[in-house]
Amino acid sequence: MKIVAVDCGRSRVKVAAEGQKPFMFPSVLGQYHKRGYREDLPGDIEMFYNGSGYFIGQLAEREAYNPYRNFDQTKVTKETLLLTLAALWQTGIQDDIFLVMPIPIKNYEDEEERRGLKDLLKGEHEVTINGDSRTIHISRVLIVMEGAVSFFTNYRPGTVRILDLGSRMWNAATFKDGVYINRESGSFDLGCDMLGKDTKVTEEQIQTAADTINGEVRRLRWEDDDSVLLIGGGNEAFAPYIQNYFPNAEVVKDGVYANVLGCLAAGKARRS
Repeated sequence: MKIVAVDCGRSRVKVAAEGQKPFMFPSVLGQYHKRGYREDLPGDIEMFYNGSGYFIGQLAEREAYNPYRNFDQTKVTKETLLLTLAALWQTGIQDDIFLVMPIPIKNYEDEEERRGLKDLLKGEHEVTINGDSRTIHISRVLIVMEGAVSFFTNYRPGTVRILDLGSRMWNAATFKDGVYINRESGSFDLGCDMLGKDTKVTEEQIQTAADTINGEVRRLRWEDDDSVLLIGGGNEAFAPYIQNYFPNAEVVKDGVYANVLGCLAAGKARRS
């Protein structure tokens, strides 16, 4: 059984598989249409699944007439399935897959969300991508919490806070001597993309966002001298602003992949 971690973020899909280098691609989808002239570039994904055709990732950005990202609160959507299948196809792994997927902390707290996501993903899926037809078999699905799962590869003793700065959702997780603390953890509808995708983000906007997240985590009993690990795609840009409130905050290397690398570790612990 091969472990593959797929994080279907609102901006990018992050992927990590055993023995492979992690990679990502845009979380963009669009309806397939026949192209008069095909310009096939590395990373293009043209998918056919359940009788429908789609452009995925950079191909959707370039060629779809109405490219879109899914911003539903739930992860139990057709888009999650399509992006996951595209991710698995790119790993080259198709049989007996142990899929580990992180979702926002507040989504994880909903048992129906976890069950629905497992039902959506588990099983056999016949898919054709770039003319290559495969049956992808997902044998097992493990759903974990975004942010918190990164602790598997960033263990620290004592009290550790993790701030996951994603594109559309920020997660705050707390561990004390390796034990997850629910009452001091949560998710917030604040993300890097909300500050401005097509225009230059100002220092004032970043500072306002930092002020907002500081107010939210203070309600979770976070203190000035706490050890805070910053992960996610926005960890480097926001670090100086977060450190104004939490001087011990540190940037985790390759923070954009922190969740999927933690997922791999969590999967290995569950498999053994």
